[in-house]
Amino acid sequence: MIPPQESIRYIAPNQLDASVASIVDVRTAEAFAACHADNALNFCVYEVTFVETIEKAVPDKGSTIVVYGESEQYHAAPVAAHRLQEAGYCNVFVLQGGLEAWIANELPHVKRAPAEKSLAGRYSLNLQKTKVRWIGRNLTNQHDGTIACKSGFLEIAADGSAQSGELVVDMKQIHCNDISDTKLSSLLVSHLESIDFFQTEKYPSAQFSLDRVFLDPTASPGTPNARMEGQMQIRGKKQPLHLECTLAQTDTGYVLQTQFDLDRTAFGAVYGSARFFERLGMHLVNDLVNLQITAFFEKKKTA
Repeated sequence: MIPPQESIRYIAPNQLDASVASIVDVRTAEAFAACHADNALNFCVYEVTFVETIEKAVPDKGSTIVVYGESEQYHAAPVAAHRLQEAGYCNVFVLQGGLEAWIANELPHVKRAPAEKSLAGRYSLNLQKTKVRWIGRNLTNQHDGTIACKSGFLEIAADGSAQSGELVVDMKQIHCNDISDTKLSSLLVSHLESIDFFQTEKYPSAQFSLDRVFLDPTASPGTPNARMEGQMQIRGKKQPLHLECTLAQTDTGYVLQTQFDLDRTAFGAVYGSARFFERLGMHLVNDLVNLQITAFFEKKKTA
């Protein structure tokens, strides 16, 4: 996807004659709105219609087009230039150093001041958006499904760091997704709700309580940037749990994403475990259950 360096032509900001070139910001509309070169067009290279949109705006493929991204560190601009070259544009350049270099050369640009927004406070779990998915396995097969959430919150300090939190799931709302036969699906869920596994009649909820969060400021977006330490409670038993997570700010609050393997036997759900029972044969079930969580936390609107 990233083109070879020798196939790309670069132009320095102080060598660019903006009057004879179409300057194209290839970042997202949000990034463009925050700051962009004066008189630049905005066509996001991440869109599948990128080339088609350029062809409508600049139909003459002999035109000079200069594309830019954030800085030299990233590859959006070279990728954009390569795609335009493949589409038949013959005078395509990448702005050396991107927008960062443009601003450093004191060239005209438009910058929107960020809105002042207080991050501190309690953010409640959005039950509709939040998803908790599970995968249970044996040696030759697996089943997957979801668990409904009951409640949750994330407490954010004034500096934007997470201080505490909680996620409570409804163990009586376990669903199986991969078995289409209703009777067989209900049979599996009933077994999961029984004393063999999660004993949901006696313990209708499971809960993760967040004690500490350690953020990694060097992590790039889309990779885990937080380590969370807390307590998981299932079947009335508590065990410490450390999670690698991705925690990010959204327009309405925060989203937390994580996936991990949980040892069900540590909480007394020992059915089918070879650590507790002999000669299980076809009844063997893996001790580890995989959980995938995408949790949305939002501030309640005040009247």
